[in-house]
Amino acid sequence: MAARSSLLSAWAGNRRREAGLLFPNLRRDVAFPLAGAIVLFAAFVGAGLLYTVMVEGASAEKLITAMLIDAIMVIGIQIYVGNTGVFSFGHIGFGAVAGYAFAIFAIAPEDKYTRIPNAPWGLADVEMGPLPATAVALGITLIVAVIVGIGLGRSGARSGSVAATVITLALLFFTHEVAASWNELTGGERAGLTFGIGDTLQTRTPIYIVLFASIVLALLFARSSIGRLNQAAREDNLAARAMGINPVVQQTIALLLSVAVVAVAASLRVYEIGSLLPEFFFFQYTLLTLVMLVVGGRNGVTGALLGVGVITAVRESARRLGSDGYEVFGLGLDGPLDWVFREGLPTVLLGLAMVVFMIWRPNGVLDDWEVDAWLWRRF
Repeated sequence: MAARSSLLSAWAGNRRREAGLLFPNLRRDVAFPLAGAIVLFAAFVGAGLLYTVMVEGASAEKLITAMLIDAIMVIGIQIYVGNTGVFSFGHIGFGAVAGYAFAIFAIAPEDKYTRIPNAPWGLADVEMGPLPATAVALGITLIVAVIVGIGLGRSGARSGSVAATVITLALLFFTHEVAASWNELTGGERAGLTFGIGDTLQTRTPIYIVLFASIVLALLFARSSIGRLNQAAREDNLAARAMGINPVVQQTIALLLSVAVVAVAASLRVYEIGSLLPEFFFFQYTLLTLVMLVVGGRNGVTGALLGVGVITAVRESARRLGSDGYEVFGLGLDGPLDWVFREGLPTVLLGLAMVVFMIWRPNGVLDDWEVDAWLWRRF
């Protein structure tokens, strides 16, 4: 009896020690997520490279580059939305903060003198390389995220996730209005900010590095004790609070990690495009990234990447139909379907996909299915 009691005490002690660890089971929570990240990265990037081989040309290269950056952005949003269950409309607002911060610090002074010669605090004379500018943009965006996180925590504690969703939506509109109105700093809606010729992103290597790092971070966070506490609160907030879990602390950590990934993705997007206007980080891009997340499955990184691939393919097909229409298929339907094949077809399909999936399959195609969990069960 004494031996049995000692065994039970030892087992309980081990469980308590595991509960205090960030990764209770290193093989399950670290090794397999790393393996899953390698598989996801190879499959996603491989599919993109295969497309560029099949469809040659600068437009195909540009499409895949944009898809890779969108993937980083969507993974960043998934870290928060997928683990906490709070549907955020404001992450692209954080992206706007990071994008403008990056552009202001990275654009050469001679180019800024033509757009924002009267920039406050002497910013027109400041010049940094892309990497330091990204670091500064990341720091500024995280400061904004801390302030917003405090508001989200207070509202969530009182009113639940609906109030948090409204706050993030307000953030999106706030950042857009500031970007559109503060002409001395952002260039406004007409002028905007522009990099000099040859000063934009010339290689995909930084994108590959950030994409792989974001996949690893998202999978490790989901398997960590903090991620699991977020997921417990997501499934049953009252039960989680009754067990002593403080969702505010866990959600704030998720928000900061999420915003960090979004900030780097926004910097890459601005650097790749080479210019910046307020609408680049407003409602249309918000709709695009959220549809990607919802379609694939917001509760998993695998689903997020699947959604990015599927929606990118659908949008490109819709764009071709909107410009070339029925002639692609040689069907000669220029009369009956002219009202369908229009230039706004991609946006219509995005809205339709959001409505259909939110009604009939709110958890997306894959729900919370993950490659690393599948590998763990198999091996």
